[in-house]
Amino acid sequence: MIFTACCERTASAGSEHSQLVSKCQENGWLKVGGYDWQDDPFLEEYPYEFMRIDDIDALREHFERGNWAIRQGVVFDDLAFINQVNGGDEWWTLKRDGEEWAAFESTSFAYVIEAKGRAAFETLVRSMQLATPAQCKALDYYDKDASAKWATERNPRTPEPNAPSRSAPQTPAKPHPPEAAAATYRAARPRPSTNEEQPANQSLGQLVPARNPEKGANPWQRISETRAARSCSTGCSGSAKKPARKPLAKSAKGLAEAIRSTCATIEKSEGSGDVAAKAPRMGEAQHARVRGPSRIRKPWPT
Repeated sequence: MIFTACCERTASAGSEHSQLVSKCQENGWLKVGGYDWQDDPFLEEYPYEFMRIDDIDALREHFERGNWAIRQGVVFDDLAFINQVNGGDEWWTLKRDGEEWAAFESTSFAYVIEAKGRAAFETLVRSMQLATPAQCKALDYYDKDASAKWATERNPRTPEPNAPSRSAPQTPAKPHPPEAAAATYRAARPRPSTNEEQPANQSLGQLVPARNPEKGANPWQRISETRAARSCSTGCSGSAKKPARKPLAKSAKGLAEAIRSTCATIEKSEGSGDVAAKAPRMGEAQHARVRGPSRIRKPWPT
């Protein structure tokens, strides 16, 4: 928002604008016919324009944008920043001192933001706000804790309406006795059901013994009874039974007889018994033909 537009609405804005224009006549770079116009008489005559910014983040964005014309200024709280270099970053810094403006610094805000960061920029501006005009004129205004002090003094936290007061004593909750806690845990814990209550899970009882067997009873008795009941149900259902296997020989003699009878059965089925009995034996002549003529070893000459 251009400050010259606001000066038409309120008299205070108009007087403030006039005061700043009058103050600029004390600066050789900003006054009418200043140094730039002395070097270039045909230089365009730039107007004095000021705008008010109330948020420090918006002020930072204004300086970051850069490339502002000469005589362009910003009013922030009781501070005023006016650009002295056309398209540059040299801001003439002034502070309100009663009805007048006191000039005390020339600051390069874009360089501060780029080189030192946003926190350093905020600390610098807050230091100028918290300092007195006398401290600013003496250049003794900087305070490294200015941002924290500004947040504490100018922006105090308002307590919530429903929040309990810290001064009121709070009665601590009474701890539950261990007996009551144990009883509550036992009541809330799901108890495992017995095998009689879950007939659908009887197959689990065939693998592991019962959890709570009766006193003096064998825990594995249930497994034997279940297997017997299963075999009975299979036999009584009328299903075909597998043929019983023949028992193996219980001694070496019985095993030999079994092997002999098996061989005789095989010979009869293949008809190889008579052929084996009638086959002639191979003579010595046949053996000689197979082996070839024998060599007679001669004695070694002496």
